[in-house]
Amino acid sequence: MSSNRLATPHRVAVPLLCATAVLFMASCSKPAPAPAGAAPAVADKASPAAPPATSDHGSRREVGKLAVSGWEYAITVVGTLAGGKESAIEAKAITSPAGRDWQGVAAYVWIEDAAGNPLTAPSKPVIENGQLHFHASVPAGAAQAANVVLRIRENGVDERVKLAVAAQGTAPDGAGTAPKHAHEKTPHDGVITAWKTSGTPAITGFAEVKLHDDKGDVEVWLGKDRAFKEPFVLPAASRLTLTLVDLEGRKVTLAPRDLAENKDEGGVAQLVAGQTGYFIFPGETGEDATALKGKTFSSLATLSFHTGNGPAMSEDFVLVPHTHAPGQEH
Repeated sequence: MSSNRLATPHRVAVPLLCATAVLFMASCSKPAPAPAGAAPAVADKASPAAPPATSDHGSRREVGKLAVSGWEYAITVVGTLAGGKESAIEAKAITSPAGRDWQGVAAYVWIEDAAGNPLTAPSKPVIENGQLHFHASVPAGAAQAANVVLRIRENGVDERVKLAVAAQGTAPDGAGTAPKHAHEKTPHDGVITAWKTSGTPAITGFAEVKLHDDKGDVEVWLGKDRAFKEPFVLPAASRLTLTLVDLEGRKVTLAPRDLAENKDEGGVAQLVAGQTGYFIFPGETGEDATALKGKTFSSLATLSFHTGNGPAMSEDFVLVPHTHAPGQEH
């Protein structure tokens, strides 16, 4: 490993050199890593109070702790949970099950009103500042937010707990303190999830799943890249299975629209030389899609299919509809 030395004239006194070295080491030192099974601790309550920090969502407010499936989290609301506002929920892992990485936990958060009705769709986290960061946008005109619900779903476990937030009031709105988080713009206005095959070496790719709120029909595009510039194609006889975890594990089958052009709902032909990366439900199956209708639908879901490299399975994702404005067809 190379070493960068400070150019120092030989006539500089030894005490000055020692002082310089001490300052250099102090500026480059790093805190010791947290022990296994723990994440960075919450702030020391005995520390002098500091003004509330702000972020792109607004001011921060600690609302309590949640324990679920062997995890314990400190929960913070960022911004305000009022209707029509873009807010966030942060969960900092205080303790974790042995051998589990807090960054890899399958966690979901949503907001409920006092009657237990969901006000937001479940949100998957991103990692920000050493904790899980969830988006939470309560629709304008919705009931008052009362609870944050945290769900852990992994290794055969599916548990959820809730924490009251209404009693503490709402955090001051920090709108305008910084730019809002950018929400992902997808090629077809659907939900993107990654998948991989069971073969060795595994093949990886992406699927975009678009649920239409008006009819409950579903479109899926398979791609080799997240931008779907290069489709991942299968023989036209292939079928995909969409499993809706929150609809009692209901499975629906997706197939090509037809074997002529297999156009998507935008009118773009997706069938080339007997292969396609585009599939729909219910298509010609005659299956009932009523349960998938509506602007408020949401469910954890997985997508699976077969390839020449073995079965492929997607990550868990939250399926929510692409909503249609009056007169809009797709």
